[in-house]
Amino acid sequence: MIGITGSPGTGKKTIARDLSENMNVDVFDINKFIIENNLAEYEEGQLIVNNLKDVRERIDNEFIGKEFIIIGHLLPEVIPEETLRKVIVLRCEPDILIDRYKERDYDELKIKDNLVSELIGTIHYNTVMKYGNDKTFEIDVSNKNVSNIVDEITMIINDERISKDRIDWIDYASKSNKLRRYLN
Repeated sequence: MIGITGSPGTGKKTIARDLSENMNVDVFDINKFIIENNLAEYEEGQLIVNNLKDVRERIDNEFIGKEFIIIGHLLPEVIPEETLRKVIVLRCEPDILIDRYKERDYDELKIKDNLVSELIGTIHYNTVMKYGNDKTFEIDVSNKNVSNIVDEITMIINDERISKDRIDWIDYASKSNKLRRYLN
């Protein structure tokens, strides 16, 4: 199984949909599963999962004898290390994410929380800590079309891509004098 994770707004669903068509494999959306099974509550526009252990156990039963592309920002929190062959972390330039969050009507606090998480690479860090460096690949999806991203992921899955991206939005923001604006 392949995992795709990243901050909200990085394109997980869109990319997984196209990749699943190419691979002829279903997509398992962690957030959708959590919502459909009443495993979380909404508080102030945020999906709050009360019992990650329960989510992990219920999800494990879904995978028996099946192959999926698993998506969700909670991937490292609920999917066991041995379940995934490769994990793709989608990363996106902060300015692009801000625009996407505003289009989604995120409130200022939610925008800031997600933006800071992307800046410091929280999801990438958590993914590497859970699945290791060998299984984890970052892709900068900023200003790329879905087809090119899917091709890049396919190369990773097929072990045709040897080099790894190292995405550092803090460095990018510092050099472009945007860091203070992102953090205020």
